[in-house]
Amino acid sequence: MKYTHSVNEPMELLVDNHAGVYSYHTLAQQYPLYVTDGVVTGHKYIDLATYISHRTDMEGETIQTVFHPENEEWCENIEYLQYHNTLAVQASNGDYWMVDAIDGDLFAVNPMAVWDNSAETYIMEK
Repeated sequence: MKYTHSVNEPMELLVDNHAGVYSYHTLAQQYPLYVTDGVVTGHKYIDLATYISHRTDMEGETIQTVFHPENEEWCENIEYLQYHNTLAVQASNGDYWMVDAIDGDLFAVNPMAVWDNSAETYIMEK
């Protein structure tokens, strides 16, 4: 299953804030997730499960546990994967759309979109 997208949209909602602390867990259950981590992944995207299995600091984690709020490390896992690496979903055309959290909602961000500081949102450059 790949993420279905609208090519011209700068970002699309994946999980809304009603999921609360379960947002990232819900995301991981609904979509295949991918990570790029520089030299660790050869500057390519690899699936999250493979990435987790290669991380000694995430020993014992699985897709079902890595973001689950009952996991004592869930916040640290989110912070590490979201802010120190690039967590993404793969679009139906094969592009990787970065996952970003904005006001409690999780969005897929079009790889062609840029952050607009004045509007405080992603936009498509023309």
